[in-house]
Amino acid sequence: MIIRNLAGVTLLEIPEDCKLENLNLPNADLAQADLEGMDLSFANLESANLDGADLYWAILYSANLTRANLENALLCGADLKRACLRWANLKNANLSRDNLGGATNLSGADLRDALIEGCDFSGAEYSTKTQFPLGFTPARYGMTLVAEK
Repeated sequence: MIIRNLAGVTLLEIPEDCKLENLNLPNADLAQADLEGMDLSFANLESANLDGADLYWAILYSANLTRANLENALLCGADLKRACLRWANLKNANLSRDNLGGATNLSGADLRDALIEGCDFSGAEYSTKTQFPLGFTPARYGMTLVAEK
């Protein structure tokens, strides 16, 4: 599999027999990567550069995104259940509903100390187990509380 940026430039080549789940890419430079709809469950993307990446409908269940740069990333409809986003840069990221009205799922995610300036959370779902930056009020950002599944 070849991961390209939005301009078509190859960023990473992954052997076809390699599953993306459990992918171990700390500090990877995936700026502008086209990862739409990819299953990156349990991936280690700690401190990865995903600036401007297309993660529309991506599955990032239990992914480690600690200190990742997700500035300007498109995360509409993404599954971020139980993802670790501590100290992540979500400045101007889009976590709003997808074009079919599906919500970005942040149930049980850890967003403590994340940079969220300009981040669009409208319509995103969270649970009582979701952890937010100090002083964050989900309702103020148009988020919806859902039962933990």
